[in-house]
Formats: sequence, C-alpha cells, structure tokens
Amino acid sequence: MANQVELKQYILFALNRLPAENAHHQFELMCKDLAKENIMENIIPATGPVARIGDQGRDFLSFKTYLDDNLEENSNFLGETSSGNPVVFTCSIQQDVTGKIKSDVDKIIDYGLPVESVYFFSREDVKIGKRNELKKWAYDTHQINVEILDGNAISDILATRKNHWIAKQYLKIPTSLFPSNQNFQNIQAFFNRIATMIERLHKHKFNTSYKILERIIRDFDASELKHFLGMSISQTKRGFENKIEFLNGKYILHVNMYVEQIQFGLYKDQTLIDLSSPVDILLFYKDLQDHIKLNNGYTLELPKDLIEKEKEIVEIHESFREITDLVIQLYKTESKSSAFFARKILNSEKMSEFFGVYIRNPTRSDGNLADEYFYFLNGKYFIIPNSRTLRIRNQQGHYEDLLSKESPSEEILKVLKEFFEELIDYTNEKYNLVNLSISVRDISNLLSSINNGQEEIKKERELETVDYELLENHIIRLSGTKFSKEDPLLNRVRIELGKISRNRTIERNHKSTIRNMINFAKEGLLKKEGDKIEIYLDVLYLLTFTSESMDLIKEICFKNLESLYEEGNRWYDLLRILYACGYFGDLNSAFIKAIEEKIPKFLTYLKDQFCLLIYNEEIKGTLKNERFDTINQLYDKLKELKPDTSDVDKTLNEKIKELIQKYENLV
Repeated sequence: MANQVELKQYILFALNRLPAENAHHQFELMCKDLAKENIMENIIPATGPVARIGDQGRDFLSFKTYLDDNLEENSNFLGETSSGNPVVFTCSIQQDVTGKIKSDVDKIIDYGLPVESVYFFSREDVKIGKRNELKKWAYDTHQINVEILDGNAISDILATRKNHWIAKQYLKIPTSLFPSNQNFQNIQAFFNRIATMIERLHKHKFNTSYKILERIIRDFDASELKHFLGMSISQTKRGFENKIEFLNGKYILHVNMYVEQIQFGLYKDQTLIDLSSPVDILLFYKDLQDHIKLNNGYTLELPKDLIEKEKEIVEIHESFREITDLVIQLYKTESKSSAFFARKILNSEKMSEFFGVYIRNPTRSDGNLADEYFYFLNGKYFIIPNSRTLRIRNQQGHYEDLLSKESPSEEILKVLKEFFEELIDYTNEKYNLVNLSISVRDISNLLSSINNGQEEIKKERELETVDYELLENHIIRLSGTKFSKEDPLLNRVRIELGKISRNRTIERNHKSTIRNMINFAKEGLLKKEGDKIEIYLDVLYLLTFTSESMDLIKEICFKNLESLYEEGNRWYDLLRILYACGYFGDLNSAFIKAIEEKIPKFLTYLKDQFCLLIYNEEIKGTLKNERFDTINQLYDKLKELKPDTSDVDKTLNEKIKELIQKYENLV
C-alpha cells in the first residue's frame, strides 16, 4: 500500500503516459465519470436521445454533433443544469493548453446555444496565474465562466477515497497501492483510544493502582498500527516512567506513575501543551490527522466535543473583536456611530451569550434605541450610545458615572482598558477557559487612536484588508467540488465577504472577483440542491451592503432570485436580498407583503430597518408623510388575522401593533 503522496505521483505518472498510448478516448471517459462523481450528476450521454427530447433535446444533440465536428481530439461531453442550459466539458491531453482552451471556447460560443459554463480537463499542469488569466479572458471576451482542472487537480481528486475506482478503471492503478477500509477502521479506533487516554489523564480519571493505564500503554507499544502515527514508546523503572513519541519525536507524551500520583505532560518541540485548551490539543490531533492523510489517504475523525469547543472559542474571539471595535468607534467618532452601535448590538445573539449583553427596552416605542441602556456583564455596566455614557454598578447596587461625551482621552483610555479586561475575565470564568487569552488585538493598540472630541475626529472607519486573491482561489476550488455547510474554504469565503460588507466598498480592480463570486452563487442556486441553497443565499446577502456588488447581483442573478420567490420559496436571506434589490417596493409596501405572506421573521427584520432609517431625516420625513395611509393599511391587516386560532397570526398581531406604535411616534 502506497502513502497518499506516492499514490498521487503514480496517478500523475499514469496521466503523463496517456499521449504515448494515444488514449484520448480513455481520458474523455475518465473525465466524464470524474465530472459525474464530483461536479454534476446530469451528464448527457455521448450518443442516443437526451432525457427531455423535443426542441431543447434536439438542440443538445445538434450541439453535440457540432462539437464533435469542430473541437480537436473529439473529446467532449455535455451536462445539463437544472435550468436546462448545457454545461460543456472538454478534455485534452495536448501540451498547448492555452491555445486549446481559447480555440474550444471560441467554437463553443460560435454555435449560439446559451452555455452555462465550460469545464476544461487537461493532463498538463496549469499555473494559477495562467488559469486566472484564461478565466478572465473567457469572461471578458464571451461572458462565460471557464473552470480548468489540470493534472495536479485531477490527480488530487482521483487520490480521494470515493474516486479510487475511477483511477483503477481508466489508469490501471494497481489495487495494492490503495488503502483498504479495514486499515482505516483500525487506525481510527487506535487514534480514538489515544485521544481517550489523554482526556482521562487530563481529568485525572486513572487511579493510582496504574493497572489500566499500564496495560493501555503496553497495548500501544505492541500494536502494529503505531507506525502510522510515527509512534515509539520507551520505558524505564519497569514501565512506571513512559515516554511516548508521536510523529517521529515532534510530540512527546510523558507519563510517570508514582506512589502518590500520576504525572504527565504533552510537549511539542520541548514546549508544554496546555491540555485544558481545546485549541492547543486540537492542533496536536490535527497534526496526527494530516500525517495520516498525507501518508495513507485516510481522513481521521477528530473528537467532536473538541471541534465544537474550538468553534465556540473562535466565535468568542470574533465577538470580542466586534464588541471592542463597536465601543472604540463610539468613543472616537462623531455621534453618528451611535445608531450603528445600537443596531449591531441588537442583532447579535453571540454578544448576548458571551458577554452578558442585553437591552433595557429593545422594543422602545419611539424607536430611538441609541438612547436606550445597553447592559454588559449581566448588568454590571451599561452604555447609552447617544450620550456616550458608561456607568458601573457599585457594591450598594447604585450606578456611578465612568465616562461621558466630555471625558478626556486619558480617562477614556484608562476606563475602557479596565472594561475590556473585565469582559475577558467574565468570559474566561463563564466558559471555564482558564488560560484563554482573548488577544484579537492588543487592547492598548485598540485604544491608542481615541480622541476626546475636542481634537480633530477621525470620521472614516479603518478599512479591513480583503484577501481577494484567496477569495478568487477558493471560489475556483469550491466551484469544482462538492462541499458542505461547514467546509473550511466556504467559511474563509464568508470571512472575506464579511470584511467587504463592513468596509461597504469593493476595490475597483477586484470587481471581477465579486462577479465570479455572484456567478458561483447563481450556478449553485440553479442546481436547486435543497440543503445548499441557503449557503448560496448567505453568500449573496453578504454582498448586499455595497452599491457595486448590489448592481452586480441585479445584473447577474436577480431574475433567478425572483424565480425562486415566485416558485413559493421563502428563505429568510432570499427575502432580505430581494428587499435590498427593491423587489418589494418601498418599506411600507414590504411591510404589507410580509404580513400577507405571513412571515413574522421577515416583518421583524423590516421593523429593524425602519428603526435605523428614521435616523435619516430625509427618509424619516417621507415615512412621516405616508404614516396615515400606512397605519390604515396595517389596521386593515390586523382585522384579517385570527390570533386566537393561529400562533403565526398571534405573532403577526403583536408585531403589527408594535409597528403602528412606531409610526404614531414619528410625530
């Protein structure tokens, strides 16, 4: 059995042998199965009728004949999207990849049939710069998306477990080079036992009789599986002092069994690892996982509780950064930031969970949330955004002023530093994260640019750096593979798009990346895979915060979004995107539509938008002028509801009454 690197090298060698064997057709058949297994299931047969004959089917058959007659090597096949448009797959074992792709794309476009996208399989390697250049050429010249899977990408895909049968069938890779399922199960069980032992050591669940622990270590030493993890075990004093090495000495676990206690420690390069830190211990397990995957092609399952804990810690870090940014912005900019502060706190469940944040009256009748009390640490502190008042509860239960608009910058620096440190202590204690250090940024650096309002005020928020190259690369990789909601590439894409939404701008020379992102989401929506549609809508919603990307959404996929809605779909993000695109008309019309459709969550979202818009005097004036007509419409809708017999109607009834109150308070 070869390791993963050796297997991939063997596959690359077999691919490079294809020209000498004149195996054009063999390469095409292999690519067809590869596409069906990994890209799209609806691959149209090379001969015979398509599933839906008629004009569309005849078009497909004529198109296939045209491609066979006009593309070199005659190696191509078609797929069909859920919208009925063809996807063209072309395959080549030629060396001139650039010339072949441009020639094929030109001829595909010349036929005149609308093509969703073109996938080009090549046994040659294509550098990422050249790949992006060709993709840009195709879009700029023909407004078509081209995806390129080169020799490296193909060998990576074939080396994954589910595609082994394709490599065996078409490239004649010997079965002996592939790992067996039984081996994988045995290694997973061995790994699980190691993780269980370390967890029990950390929680002091081994008693001082040592018999169980001694037997476990002895079993590890006798196992033939230990070489998969680069393990070796050395013992002294009749097995009471144990040195267990992993990854050929990169990690060392010392386990010493004495009369009074068991002493243990896991070290990486002579540095002690904190076993109480899910992040640190998970890094150890991920290193073991990577080692197995690289050398044997298996992907070990890591302890689920640690993965969940790590995810929670990442969320705590991100929320801490967000909450400190909001407070800093409040104290170093003009009062315009108070509405932004109020909105972000109101909409963040994570801040409430992690830092004991709540609002005294979130449904304030006049809608002026920036004048409301925002409590932190379960009421120990509160902030009033508009007045920039910060108060603390003393031992007698009374609140004392700490900061206000008039506070000098030195005082702001001192008080906020103490406030942030208390946030850290509170979270560490609440989640039992003894050694967690929330060091998203150094607090002093965070506070260093605060002005006291008497100096020149910094009006623009610092733009976050968006990694457009990484975003482009991940879009390409996601477009060519199947993925889940928790895919790390997708999560990184969300992070970068989140930066764009917060910056509310797109760098001019990276507009094509956003266009590719929207096309990626559009293609995903057209597939209509129920469990993934919300992923694509989430991606699009993150792009509704900038005018440039909004224009692109309207240009590229507004009709698709409109069709989804007209088909009866009511996903929350779909409704928010359509509202942002103006599909429901003005805000008043959107209120009525949300009530008629009986979607309380969307009505709540629109109500929150109302609360923000009234801070704009011009918009507030328009809403005020229209308020009587809107109030009358809302009362009419109230009469149509049956709150006594329907929970949805009951919720809508409450929301409408709150909304009427807000309109009446506009005066």
